[in-house]
This record gives sequence, C-alpha cells and structure tokens, in this order.
Amino acid sequence: YGVDGIYLCMRSHSPWPKDGSGAREYGYNPPVIAEYQRRYGSDPRQARPGSLEELRFVKLQGEFLKQFLTEAHKRCQARGKLLSMNASWDAVDPATAARMYVPADDLCREHIVDELCILSGANADLTRWRVLGRNRVRLTTFTGMFSPQYEVGHAAWVQGLQQMLRNPTLDGTCFHEFGNVLYFHMWDDIRRVVAEWRRETRQEAARP
Repeated sequence: YGVDGIYLCMRSHSPWPKDGSGAREYGYNPPVIAEYQRRYGSDPRQARPGSLEELRFVKLQGEFLKQFLTEAHKRCQARGKLLSMNASWDAVDPATAARMYVPADDLCREHIVDELCILSGANADLTRWRVLGRNRVRLTTFTGMFSPQYEVGHAAWVQGLQQMLRNPTLDGTCFHEFGNVLYFHMWDDIRRVVAEWRRETRQEAARP
C-alpha cells in the first residue's frame, strides 16, 4: 500500500478486566512463566496482588514486549519502514501500569522505535524521552474526538490541537478516532487552528 511505517497501539476495543488490571491478568505464556521461575524461583500465577512478586511479573512482561518490538523494528528497517508505538502515562511505569507496561525509557534510549506517542495530554512535557532518545525518536501526543456529545468532544478536540501546536517538546501530532473528524467534516477547524498558531508564531518572532 505504500505506507511509511507501522503504528502499534496499546489500546484495544476488546474487553479488558473491569478493574483495569490487564497488565497483571494477561501474559502468562510458557516462555514468560519459565523465565520468571528461572529468575525468582516461584510461579507468577501465585503472586499476591500488590506484591513485589507481581511487580516483577509486570516488569518481565515489559522485557518481552521490548524484545518483540526490537525484532519488529529490524523487520521494518529491512523494508525501509518506520515503527511507532504509543503509551499512556500510567503504562510507562510498571507500578501503575493498567492495560500493559510499555518500557518507554528503553524504547527511546535504545532507539527501538522511531516514534513514541504519549496518549495522555496534548500539552504533556516529553523532555525526558527527548533526552533519552537523543533526538533519534520522534515524539508526539494525541487528540481525538470521541465524546458522545458533539459540543463537548469538539471543544476538547480543538483545545487538544491548539495545545499540541504550542507544545515545544513535540515533533508532531497524532489524531485518535480520526473517523469522527472526517464524519463531521472538521477541515475548516483544522485550518483555522493552524492559521491562528502560525499568526501567533510570527508575532512572537517579531517581538524585540
């Protein structure tokens, strides 16, 4: 299809555990269990909720995800394609990871992905990963329109776009649930927000 790369998303519309503890309720595959038992001498399936043993299991899952992404990145590079991965603020810390743990620090430091998109907050400060990635990893955040109420969703989407354009720690933007933007034909909104941003940028540059 002539695509520039592959975008992998940690989110899913498949059913998740109601308490949001997917990072602790999936991933009990034989290789992961065997490695956990080799390292710690116990079965991760018997770990108590909130225990050190459970945290070790979450971190180990991150290692296996990192291995998968490393292999995927090599295949993308072999075909001249880019690899992108997203993560939320809670997902980058094994202690708070809900859906899954994404070892974002390693992904940037070792240039395992070409782009990292942080899902939470269009005005998020991504300086940490910019430093770790040494400007080799493209950093983005996202905005989307997925509220059941048009007025609420539209206002939040416009605000998110404005925040992303004014965020000096970003390399670009990512639109989530973009089909809604197409459905409501919001191209004029995009042009208006971008024009306002360009006017503000020119005015700031002209100040003594």
